[in-house]
Amino acid sequence: MLGRSDFIESIRPISNPNHGLGRPLKVGKEEMMGLLAAVERYLKLDHAARAQYCEETVRMFCATLNPLPGVHAERAFPNEAGQPLPRCRVTIDSAVLGKSADDIVQAFLAQDPAIAVAPETDSSFYLNPMTLNRGEEIVVRAACLQLLREP
Repeated sequence: MLGRSDFIESIRPISNPNHGLGRPLKVGKEEMMGLLAAVERYLKLDHAARAQYCEETVRMFCATLNPLPGVHAERAFPNEAGQPLPRCRVTIDSAVLGKSADDIVQAFLAQDPAIAVAPETDSSFYLNPMTLNRGEEIVVRAACLQLLREP
C-alpha cells in the first residue's frame, strides 16, 4: 500500500503475516514492481516542462485545425482525470465534412501508426497531448490534416 502513514498503520493488523480481509486481494510481485516503477518515474518527471509541452501542443493543434472548414478546435481544461493539463476538443460539422466524429475516430485507429483519440459526442473528440511522446504531436497533426480535409 502507498499513502499516508496513518492509512498504512491502520491496515497493519491484517497484513503479512496475519491473514485478514485483504488476503484474497493481494497483488503479485510484477504488479508491485510496476507500481514502484510508475511512482519513481512520476517523481522524476519535470512537471512544469510537461505542462508547457501540453500547452504548446494544444495551441499547435488549434492553430492547425481551426482554419479548416467545418472544424472548431479549442483548449479544454483540466483533462478528463482532473489533472491540470490541457487537451484539445475538436468539434466537427458533419454536414460540411460529410462524416461524423465517430467516423473520424475510427479512421484515426485505421492509420499506420494507429492513433487513439477520445470520443466525446457525435460531433466531437479530444486530442490529448499527455499521452504523446515529444515529436508524436507532428504525426497526430498530419493525420488530423489528412482526415479532416478529405471529403
